[in-house]
Amino acid sequence: VEIYEFTSNSWRNLDAIIPDQAYLKSDGYACASLSGNTYWVSWIKKGDNDDYSLLSFDFSTERFQRLCAPFHHQPCRVDTMALSVVREEHLSLFYQSRQTLKVEIWMTDEIHTTFVSWSKFLTLDLVSPCFSNSMSFYIVDEEKKVVVCCVEDGFSDSKLVWIVREGEEYVPELPVYYGRQSVGFRSICHMPKLFGYFPKN
Repeated sequence: VEIYEFTSNSWRNLDAIIPDQAYLKSDGYACASLSGNTYWVSWIKKGDNDDYSLLSFDFSTERFQRLCAPFHHQPCRVDTMALSVVREEHLSLFYQSRQTLKVEIWMTDEIHTTFVSWSKFLTLDLVSPCFSNSMSFYIVDEEKKVVVCCVEDGFSDSKLVWIVREGEEYVPELPVYYGRQSVGFRSICHMPKLFGYFPKN
C-alpha cells in the first residue's frame, strides 16, 4: 500500500495490510470519506460465496479495519452497491439485488474505529431500472425519506436523475447530458457524480 503526501510531493510505502486479504469493490462509487477516514465496500471469497464487509482506513494510525456490513443475506458480486455521506455525520449504503431489483438503503447509527451499527433507511421494490455500478446517490431529506440517484440510461447516451420519496411512485426527473468523446481508438465516457452540500450557518 502506498500513500501520496502533498507536503513532500512524493509517494510513501505503508506498513499496512488489508485484513483477510480482502478485495475492494472498486467499480462505481463503493467508496466514501468521513471524519478523516476512508471507507470501501470489500469482500473476501469464502468457498462458493462472497463475504462482504465495510473496510476502513484511518489516516491517523495508517491502519485498515474490517467492519460489519448491514446485509442479512448473501449478496452477489454483480449486485449494485454504492456509498455516500449524510450531512458529514453518517455513512449510507445503497444496495440493489441484480436478481430481484429490490433496493435497500442503509445508514450508520454509530461508526467507530472497530465498531459500526446500521439501520435500514429505505426499501424499494422496483420493476425497473437495474442501477449500474456507475450510479451515485445522496439522501436529501432524512425525515421525509427523499433520495436522489444519478444513473445511466441503458437505452440512450444520457444520465437520469431519479428522485425517490418514501410511499410515492418513483419517476425519472432532470435528464442530464451524458458526454462521450473519442480519443484515437478509445472512447471516454464522462460519468456525472452527485455531491451533497449543506451550508453551515
